[in-house]
Amino acid sequence: MNQRLYRLFSYLDESIDCLLIKNGGVTNIDPTFFYLTGLEQGLFEGCILVAHRDGTLDLIVSELEAELAEAAKASLHLFSGREQRDHFLKKLLKNMGTISFNGTVLTYKDMILFKELFSSSTFVDVHDDVQQCRLVKDPDELGKIKKACGIADKVAGRIPAVVESSMTEDELAACIDYELQRAGAQHPAFTTIASFGSHSSQPHFTHSDTPLKTADVILCDFGACFQRYNSDLTRTFVYSQANEEFKAMHQIVLEAQQVAFDMIQPGVKAAAVHQAVADFIDASPFKGWFIHSTGHALGLEVHDGPGFSQQSDLILEENMVFTVEPGVYKKGAYGVRIEDDIVVTRTGCQLLTNSDRSLLQIR
Repeated sequence: MNQRLYRLFSYLDESIDCLLIKNGGVTNIDPTFFYLTGLEQGLFEGCILVAHRDGTLDLIVSELEAELAEAAKASLHLFSGREQRDHFLKKLLKNMGTISFNGTVLTYKDMILFKELFSSSTFVDVHDDVQQCRLVKDPDELGKIKKACGIADKVAGRIPAVVESSMTEDELAACIDYELQRAGAQHPAFTTIASFGSHSSQPHFTHSDTPLKTADVILCDFGACFQRYNSDLTRTFVYSQANEEFKAMHQIVLEAQQVAFDMIQPGVKAAAVHQAVADFIDASPFKGWFIHSTGHALGLEVHDGPGFSQQSDLILEENMVFTVEPGVYKKGAYGVRIEDDIVVTRTGCQLLTNSDRSLLQIR
C-alpha cells in the first residue's frame, strides 16, 4: 500500500470511502495530487485523482499527459474531453457513500458538478487532515527538500560575486534565478526578492528597476524547487559600509533566530516559539519593528501549512520542516531578515540551510 495514502487515511474518519482530488486551471493545481502520486513532471491541469481506502489510486488523466502519468503507481483512465472524463468519474465513484475532498483547492464550480454527479453521496471537506498529514515529511520528501536547500545555499554564496555597482533590483533577481537553475533547481520556488535600500523595509517587496547605490542594504529572499519540493532562504547584505544602527539590527535578528533554534523540538507549541522571538526583539532597541511571523511550514508548497505565529495552534512533531525568519524593519529606511530552513528532530532541530548568516559588506 502507498505509505502516504495509508498515513492519510489514518487521519480520516472510517466512514470515508475515498479522497477526491481535482486539479483546476494552471493556478489551481492541488499539491496533494503530487504528494499521493509521486509524479515529478507535468502540470495535470483538469485531471482527477481518486484515492481509495484500500490503498489503490485511480488517475483520470488527459491524453496530453498520458505518458507522464505512467510514472504514477495508479490505474490510468485516459480522457480526451470533459464528457469522457466525467464518465470515468461516475464509474469509479458509483455507490460511494462518503466522498472526501480538499476544500482549500477544490473550486465552488467543481463542487457543484460533483454534487450533481453524485447526488446520493455525502461530501466531507478534509482539508485539515490533509494538511496535518503533509506536515510530517517522509525520508523521500526530506531528501528532496535537503537538495533544494543545498541549491539555495550555493546561490547565496554566489550573490556577493554577482553584485555590481548600479545594477538594478531586476537584474540581481534575474541573476539569482539563473544561478538557481544553473545549480540544479527546476525553477525558483517563488518570485525572487531582491530589494535595495528603503525597499528592504517592505518584507514582500520583490524587485524593480531601482539601481544599486553605495551604502544600500541588499535583501535577497529566494528558494529552489527540486522535484516539486522547495527551499526558502533570506540573506541581507550591505553594499559598502554598514552604519552602526544596521549592524545592531542585524545582530539582534541573528540572535533572535538562535532563540527559535534553541526552542524547537517535538511537543513545543509553535506559537510559543514565535512569542519568544518577538519578546526577544521587543526587549531590544527595535521594539515593534518585527512585523510578521517567525516562519512557516515548507514542502510541496512554499507555505505548506501553519508555522510559527501568534495564531498557530500547531504542536511540533519530528520531521516537520519549517522556515525560521525573524526580521527587523525600519520604515522608509532599511530592513534585515535572516531566514533558514530546519527540520524538527527527535531532540531539537537540524539546520537544512547552512550558508553564511553573518553581515556581509560587499565592496
